[in-house]
Amino acid sequence: MSERSHGFIKFEFPEFDNSLQVIEGSIDTMLLTFTSVLRKYEIEIKSRQETQIVEEQDCDCFFEINFEVESEQFDHTIIDAMHDYLSDLNVYVPYQRPNIVLHGSDFWLRTLDCHTEIPLAAIYFGNIQGGTYFNHWQVSFSRENISSRDMLHKIHAEFEFDKTDMITVQFQCFEEKKQKFEDSRKQKVRVNYQLTIRRDSIRRIIVDPRVEGCNTCVHFEVNCPPLIRKGYIDNDKSSFHKPFYERQKRFDCDWRNGNVNHGNPQDAAIADSPFFTIEFHKEISTKEMYRVLSRLRSRTKVLIEFANLPSIDVPMGSHYPYNRWNLKKSPTDSNAPIFREFLKEIFPPKYEIVDDKLIDVNEERKFSITYLIECLLSRGAIVKDQLLLNEQHWKNFLEIIIWYYRNDNQLCEAALEDLVHLIDGRKRIGSILKCLDKICQKREVMKLVNGLTEKESIEGYQRVRKVIFTPTRVIYIAPETIMGNRVLRKFDKDGTRVLRVTFRDDNNKKMRSNVTGKLLDRTANKYLEHGVRIANREYGFLGCSNSQMRDNGAYFMMRFTDKQLDRFYKCNPTASNINFKPKIDEVRFQLGRFSEIENVPKLMARLGQCFTQSRLTGVGLGRDDYCSTYDLTGGRATNGSEYTFSDGVGMMSYQFAQEVSQAMQFGKAVPSCFQIRFRGNKGVIAIEPFLDEIRKWALVNGVTSMKMAKCLFRPSQIKFQAKAISGDQIEMVKFSSAVLVALNKPFINILDQVSEMQSLDCHKRITSRIEELMDRQILSFAKQMNEETFCRNKLKEFPRRIDIDNLRTMWGFTLSSEPFFRSLIKASIKFSITKQLCKEQIQIPSELGRSMLGVVDETGRLQYGQIFVQYTKNYKKKLPPRDSNNKVHGSEIVTGTVLLTKNPCIVPGDVRIFEAVDIPELHHMCDVVVFPQHGPRPHPDEMAGSDLDGDEYSVIWDQELLLERNEEPFDFAVEKIKVPYDREKLDVLMREFYVTYLKLDSVGQISNSHLHNSDQYGLNSRVCMDLAKKNCQAVDFTKSGQPPDPLETKWRADPVTFEVIPPENPERIPDFHMGNERSPMYVSPRLCGKLFREFQAIDNVIKISEERDEQYNIELDETIFVTGFERYMESAQKQLSSYNGQLRSIMENYGIRSEGEIMSGCIVEMRNRISDKDQDDMSFYNTNQMIETKMTSLVCKFRETFFEEFGGFTVKCTLLPNAYDNGNCLNYRCEDPDQEVRKKAVAWYRACYECAQSTREVRKLSFAWIAYDVIAKVKETNVLNNERMQIGGANPMYTFLEEHRKQYLIDHDADFKNFCELDHLITGEKSKEAISILKIYLEMIPGLDSVFFMLMRWGESLRLFDGKPIKIYHFFLMFILFATRQLASADGNAEPFFKIIEKEEYEKQKRDSSRGNIDPLTEKKRSDMMVKFFQFMGCRKFRKMSTLSFCPLNFSSIFMRGEWRIFHESALKTYYNILFNLRFEELPVSSDPTITAETMDRECEPFVIELPENINVNDLINNMKKHTNVSTVKMRRQEKNPINDKAKPKTTVRYIVSVSGTLESIQMLKKLSAVTIPIKSHWEGEEVSQQMASLCYQKVMNGEF
Repeated sequence: MSERSHGFIKFEFPEFDNSLQVIEGSIDTMLLTFTSVLRKYEIEIKSRQETQIVEEQDCDCFFEINFEVESEQFDHTIIDAMHDYLSDLNVYVPYQRPNIVLHGSDFWLRTLDCHTEIPLAAIYFGNIQGGTYFNHWQVSFSRENISSRDMLHKIHAEFEFDKTDMITVQFQCFEEKKQKFEDSRKQKVRVNYQLTIRRDSIRRIIVDPRVEGCNTCVHFEVNCPPLIRKGYIDNDKSSFHKPFYERQKRFDCDWRNGNVNHGNPQDAAIADSPFFTIEFHKEISTKEMYRVLSRLRSRTKVLIEFANLPSIDVPMGSHYPYNRWNLKKSPTDSNAPIFREFLKEIFPPKYEIVDDKLIDVNEERKFSITYLIECLLSRGAIVKDQLLLNEQHWKNFLEIIIWYYRNDNQLCEAALEDLVHLIDGRKRIGSILKCLDKICQKREVMKLVNGLTEKESIEGYQRVRKVIFTPTRVIYIAPETIMGNRVLRKFDKDGTRVLRVTFRDDNNKKMRSNVTGKLLDRTANKYLEHGVRIANREYGFLGCSNSQMRDNGAYFMMRFTDKQLDRFYKCNPTASNINFKPKIDEVRFQLGRFSEIENVPKLMARLGQCFTQSRLTGVGLGRDDYCSTYDLTGGRATNGSEYTFSDGVGMMSYQFAQEVSQAMQFGKAVPSCFQIRFRGNKGVIAIEPFLDEIRKWALVNGVTSMKMAKCLFRPSQIKFQAKAISGDQIEMVKFSSAVLVALNKPFINILDQVSEMQSLDCHKRITSRIEELMDRQILSFAKQMNEETFCRNKLKEFPRRIDIDNLRTMWGFTLSSEPFFRSLIKASIKFSITKQLCKEQIQIPSELGRSMLGVVDETGRLQYGQIFVQYTKNYKKKLPPRDSNNKVHGSEIVTGTVLLTKNPCIVPGDVRIFEAVDIPELHHMCDVVVFPQHGPRPHPDEMAGSDLDGDEYSVIWDQELLLERNEEPFDFAVEKIKVPYDREKLDVLMREFYVTYLKLDSVGQISNSHLHNSDQYGLNSRVCMDLAKKNCQAVDFTKSGQPPDPLETKWRADPVTFEVIPPENPERIPDFHMGNERSPMYVSPRLCGKLFREFQAIDNVIKISEERDEQYNIELDETIFVTGFERYMESAQKQLSSYNGQLRSIMENYGIRSEGEIMSGCIVEMRNRISDKDQDDMSFYNTNQMIETKMTSLVCKFRETFFEEFGGFTVKCTLLPNAYDNGNCLNYRCEDPDQEVRKKAVAWYRACYECAQSTREVRKLSFAWIAYDVIAKVKETNVLNNERMQIGGANPMYTFLEEHRKQYLIDHDADFKNFCELDHLITGEKSKEAISILKIYLEMIPGLDSVFFMLMRWGESLRLFDGKPIKIYHFFLMFILFATRQLASADGNAEPFFKIIEKEEYEKQKRDSSRGNIDPLTEKKRSDMMVKFFQFMGCRKFRKMSTLSFCPLNFSSIFMRGEWRIFHESALKTYYNILFNLRFEELPVSSDPTITAETMDRECEPFVIELPENINVNDLINNMKKHTNVSTVKMRRQEKNPINDKAKPKTTVRYIVSVSGTLESIQMLKKLSAVTIPIKSHWEGEEVSQQMASLCYQKVMNGEF
């Protein structure tokens, strides 16, 4: 009998009354009919959990009830059941009704279908508030005459579940379009509209069955507005698919409701609405809806909710004002009546003298509060519908602010910031007024205010406001902490005059012209030209740093003061103030003289220096303290200009470096160089002891007339002239220190290909070393899981909610085997592996390489091809002290050949070798690389065209990674073009260039294209050289203003040489590129591809282990026990349910899959990220931090609850030494808990772990460890009182294998005894010879027989010996070779487990009657041998062995064709399953828990394959299933457009493939359909696609893996 379908139905009832009794009574009444409704549809309720009150911090609580349900098979009738039940609730008011959430995959179908041409009755844009849908705009054509044969006035949806743009809604309507006639008449024309919803933008899916006889609606809560496109068309029905749509902000069609015409929608109708809703047409059956919902659940990973949501119309249209009480003005306008009174009441003029000026200090307070109110309103309808629809609500909101502001203005400001963050991160807000009141009350009690700490202020951090401009919205961000810069320090001391801004598309990604179209121009120009009004101040474009521009950001500044504006209007009463910006002009003037710079882009780059994040050093540099010196020049570039060897690097005396170091509190450390900004100078200044010697000489000789310079700047450092102001300080950007270095994909690609060009030996050496370094990283994962010390060190890196050191091994704690702590380590490893798959960052050992700033050799001792490198051995010491000779303590000088590059590297000549030499005169230079001042060309310029103004170089002296010679360096010279410009039009020109940059920036695209093309055609191919030039132009675009040409998309022939050149935009993508869903993938045969597949193999095993992990039982630690704990079990279970409910709520809200991820902070994948902050390196505040804060608050809340009945944590616990916050319960530890506290802690532990043993939900174990300190004391007492005291820290893998092996031998005792004879393995003379050798080892090494037996049974269970060349005796001999270290181990350990036994020695010992009994192998050693053998067979060394010879064992047999590789994949899976899950599934024992036989099916991300045009797709799919055992395969053409008759017919077709099955079967299918691209091939043009498509087809049809 097949297992019944199973799931949970969760009810979420809102808090609709102040009386708990009333609420609970109403809930029980509302649930009365639920059982009978389900029974009607043959759904049985198995259990009902107790009602839980889930209180999300500062929000309205809700009441959660979970029902466990079962059915023979869930189907579409679940929708009917929800409809019927919600109909019963129609008598209740909307704000009392529950949301119903379906948990469990059994509720839904597991299909792979796409659903196209789904007819819709209407689409809506709105918000859900208080159980009601606020309809802000709708599109429907119910009143129109609709022809069955015409597309006009029909709405339909395309659910393309195999694409990222998953939902597309399309309709045709009439609009009035102005014609180009002389009489300017308007004419009705047909238009097409498309709305697109991206899969990753969906946060919630709520199904409303519309119980009052209406059509079913599905509400999608989205992170960003739907993307709208519009196209004018003729009467052509097929025109939906023609790609001529243009991006729009809104529709231009009216909404008519009865006789009322609401006009066109306002932009805010779409942009402000958090919900996009589709209403299915009445002809759509429940079955079809069910199939669509099933796919939505599967593809979005979002739970499906059901609710009955009555709708009210609140139009945001041109004919219907949104908030009537405030028709014309913004609600926060200083002239809006209500807000004007609000400002007067709490911000009366308050004048004080600041910096010798009389100013109104309340202006800053007024701006801060107004900004935060506008910040709230910028969140859209979720806030506006509560505050602005009713005048009294707006007044009440402002009154709350007045009340708390008067008590403590900073506290009130902090509370408003909290409210913004709350709205950004929650799915359920409730009443914003109540929410703000709660936050304020909490902050009053805790006396918490935001702002900078004293340490942050000293370190140069500042609080800055940030605004995001999108095509449809202006999103304000609460003040953030960033490192300051010159402009902020000088001109924005109170944080109100300067804003950071960022231009983003609505999905928070960079605006791209191919996606955004003309909207990019309109959006950027609008704000750059007109500025933006924020908190009743006008802001305009000031400037941006280079890095900011690359991130599409800038700084805006207040354009004028009120007084300046009054004066302007007095002089120009009718003029527009659009170009009036005296404050901005004044700041630019004070920053420096930029007028002499040759072109506008370079001028913007120079101005941008002032926005570089830097810290004041606290050391002034007067006019007598510095001077200019000459640049070191020589050689000539191809454009005729002279090279500058000292480009960007100056000098400073050691004494001055000491002054700076002391002022910045570096202790006794003095860095060798500083990256600085000083007035118009930029670059680095390096220590030059000669300056100190000159000073000493002058003092000794009484020379006073001589100028004693502390710093020498070079002409190459002076970028513009700036006014000298007394007290000017050096601004520190960075200083030299010990920084580790890692290889990345481009670097690995160059090493791989260049070494191959140079020699076979070089290539083999370098690739083997890179693979070895990768193996080291993989081995470190095993250590974290297995070795207690490594495990504990890793656990200490996670958020500190549990004191790991308090859970001591001496009291029996083995955290490496404890399920909760293992889950954290697993999450961390999974996170690291995922990161490696994306970036392939392979760490270079700290003693073999570093990342260093570059400087020039001022002594002139270094010759061309030489460098000087000295590094701090202890890389963790960022500020090592110096000795009396100014040499850094613990440093080492590198000599010999070294490898050097500067990231990003792109061409073969970018990675170079140099000779590192020891120059005594340079011993003061440490953690920097010193380049010579001589030669035909500066070495930095040879590597990616870099210089010495702060560029970091990767310096590697690992001898195994060295190239044999240098390749020809690339010519990076770009001709400097002087473009004369009109100074009067500077603002216009700056704006135009900024917009041009937004549209044409292509560095990322070109870099990726180069990497992918070089993988296919080689680094020296013509296409890659062309891309390298374009990359150089793209990098220099910010200064030159000359963008590279667009990438070529077609094959072309060189007009001179007739060489056929591939498209620069690659046709297919290598498998090592993550996130590709549009192009066919090929298997990269190069090193990057091999490394990727190594990491992927481990990642796949982790995923499989994850699936099975939930099926294994959790074991309780029986030493965590106190008699009488049962007294607290009932309350513990209630608290556990409440805790798990709140934890589940956070996990669901962010789409986090496991408790291990959320508790460790190692979150692989999440949705609902906050606006733009996660992509913002300058910001301290991002989603991960928000989740960490929430989790810490949750743990704190329940820890406080735990101690509450005993007087509170301050009574029962002791404040830890050096604790900085005595109000935080995590800073307290319970040192001596009494018996009752111990009983409660044990009850919490056991309640949690017993629940985890029985639940079908995702396992949650963290609750058990909230009172970790009490648990530790319980275990300590029990261990001390136990006569058989066991100290923790044992290797969990060995412990598990020991127990497993013992049980397996008991279960198979007869088979084992039979096996020990080995005679049954003899099949001929060869096998007889082998068995005689094996018998010697079994006799001489007692205990080895049990290891052999287990290994044999493992191989037999996987059919590794059936009809294979390697027989069982070969396998045993291979094990002996491994154990005696004739085969290298995976971890490099050369110590053998036992020695080779020669036959003569064996005979001698046998004759020796005096020899005693031989000690058998210890259980630990047996486990160690087995684990290490599996690890070895699963490693790269084993797979890449060239031969397998048994000659060392005096057995003449050798394998040379990789016959042993059959063991590799199986051993890899077994090893990682034992490692991660402590399970040996291939050899189950009688004590193992029953595991569900059915392996979980999963759906993989769709991928694209290219096939020949005329094939039978059904045959292909059948072969895919046959060869791989996948459950389901769906394929559909990627191109929907009909082929143009005039176009040349295509010979290949691209298909999108959707697959479901076990992870192993999916992996097999991907392997089967992936084609390895031939590196050296004569294929050209379309022939490449044809051949690759044919290869793919043949592989699949023939089952060629």
